[in-house]
Amino acid sequence: MRSDDRTFRFGELELDSHTLELRRNGVPVKLQQQPARLLAVLVEHAGDLVTRETLQKTLWGDDTFVDFDRGLNYSISQIRVALGDSAGLLETLRGRGYRFNVPVERRPPSAADFSREPGGRGGRRSTVIVVLAAVVVVALALLVRRPQPAIGIAPLTAPVNEQQWTNALRSQIVSHLATASRTPVIDLVANPKADTRWRVEGRVDRSDAQYRVTMLLRDTRDGSVRWSDIFAGRPGDWVDAQSEMAERMTEIIRYRIEGPSAPLPMRRAKLPSRVKL
Repeated sequence: MRSDDRTFRFGELELDSHTLELRRNGVPVKLQQQPARLLAVLVEHAGDLVTRETLQKTLWGDDTFVDFDRGLNYSISQIRVALGDSAGLLETLRGRGYRFNVPVERRPPSAADFSREPGGRGGRRSTVIVVLAAVVVVALALLVRRPQPAIGIAPLTAPVNEQQWTNALRSQIVSHLATASRTPVIDLVANPKADTRWRVEGRVDRSDAQYRVTMLLRDTRDGSVRWSDIFAGRPGDWVDAQSEMAERMTEIIRYRIEGPSAPLPMRRAKLPSRVKL
């Protein structure tokens, strides 16, 4: 876009698509950066349908799995608040996308626009250069070590004499999750050096009285645990329970990673009552 048509005006509002500043009759309107970027895309395509897929690729990128739907819905709600959208300026086409339904004019930036920026035009250029340099540094740092957008299934911890049963359970988890998940699944036993975005870990304990399986889902970006649970039952249920546990884990993990786009975990009959070791 040329610098002389970067400002969109619609009614009493105007949006500078370069600085992402929204004003109503010259008075700044509070709007966070991501909703403002989304508004700029919608306004630039006023009158046309902008699909959710287009918004995801333009603003969130192709490797976003969890945050897109929540982030998009939040941004749309913030835009409606900022616009005071009681007249339906922003139309939702359910399941498809959004359309900005109001005439939009473009105008060149005025002298007042530059006077609001530190140091005028020269200050703007210096600021832009500094910001761009910082963005490049951060982008390069992320590219050096960015986890694959995949789920890694780690070896399950267990006593030596329980490894056979434990490996069978882990194989069930890999099989169920790889079949159902839209996110790639990597077996970290076969590929231990894979650097994945998500990591499924667990521990198996068995005794004459019961078995107990402790599972968790870790976000490798910050090490936070996004889900954990304990599955327990009586010894006679060991073999039959493997498939049941793998199905439950798959449903929960998919929902934690893919968000509302994944089916809600089904309510199933409870496993046998847990018994304390």
